[in-house]
This record gives sequence, structure tokens and C-alpha cells, in this order.
Amino acid sequence: PVPVSDFKHYLDVAQTMLDQGYFGVGRPSAWRLPAYPTFLALGALLSRDTFFLSAFTAALSVIQVGLTYWLSLLAFRRRSAAIVSGLIAAVSPAFVTFAPVLASEHLLAVCVLGALVAAMKTRRRIWTLPTLAGVLLGAGVLTRGEAGAYLPAVLLVAAGAGGEGPAGPRRPRAAPAPAPLGGAGPAPVGVSGCVPKETLGACRAGVW
Repeated sequence: PVPVSDFKHYLDVAQTMLDQGYFGVGRPSAWRLPAYPTFLALGALLSRDTFFLSAFTAALSVIQVGLTYWLSLLAFRRRSAAIVSGLIAAVSPAFVTFAPVLASEHLLAVCVLGALVAAMKTRRRIWTLPTLAGVLLGAGVLTRGEAGAYLPAVLLVAAGAGGEGPAGPRRPRAAPAPAPLGGAGPAPVGVSGCVPKETLGACRAGVW
């Protein structure tokens, strides 16, 4: 048995972007969200071999392990807990089995974990990291629409991040930066749910 995914269509979209200069297969279309096909197209600039692109995608799983370790270290402040979390992410049979499959879930995990790490590293009066959290979450939504469900979690983490900042101990505070940036991502998903399928591509292209 082979893992089933939409890998063939993602690959076709990526190759069309390089060969024809537009997003879609056969004609311009935004039926697929753009982030993962764009990631594949970047890999295809180096090689279009399927094995290479599988390894290119599997590299996302390596990043995911590192981000899992980092997030656990920030959350529990114990290196042992972070090591256990990273090992579970590294050796989980499901993660290992699907790591080389050309599927958007790998990029989604990296974007969401990265957004949470950036939110937890937030400091008072420094907007770089919450802005990065918003950008990463927005990229996650343009990978898979369900990433929008993580917006409240990222906002809560950014608002309550603890630790020592440049001005001393931090207090829970509002962190509005991730909201407009991360929240802008779900717009294509909302459009796709309320228009006929044949006009979906045009509407999504307009939103992007």
C-alpha cells in the first residue's frame, strides 16, 4: 500500500508555474492554495526528480523536529522535556511514514510551530517577533485553510509569554500584531465557501 495524497496535482501545479508562468493546471486557477506548490516549485528549480522533491519535502520534517524541541523548551523550561518531545516528533511512525510524501501538511506544521515559537519569544515593545508569528500563521493558512483555527492560540501565547525581556520581567500583555497578519490568510477560505466552484479560481486570485 502507498500513502494517498494530492501529491500529483501539487507537482503539476508547481511545474506549470515554472513552465507556463501561471498558477493552475491547464488554465489559471486557484483551486489549490498557493504556499505548498510554490515551495515545490522552488525545489523543482534545482531538480524535478520525484525522489529529490520527496527529500526536499522531508527536510520540512527535520525542521518540524527542531521547532517541536524549541517550543517544548520554551513551554516547559526543561531540556529533558524538550528532548523527549523532539524524539517523539522524530521517531513517530506516522511522521516517518508520511515525511517523504508530497503533501502540504508538512509545510503547515512548520508554519504553525514557527508561529507559536515566535509568539512565545515575544518581548514588550518589540514587534518583530509577533509580526513574524503573524506572517508565519498567514503562510500556514495559505498552505491549508485550517491553520486559521490556530490564530486564537498564537494570540494567547503572544499575550501571555513570560520570561525576562530587555526591561526586566514581562507581564501578560496584548499582542495585536499577529491578528491582522495571521487573520488575513483565511480570506481565500471564506471566499471558497460562498461562491460557485467554477468561479472559485477568479475569486481566490482576486483575494490574493
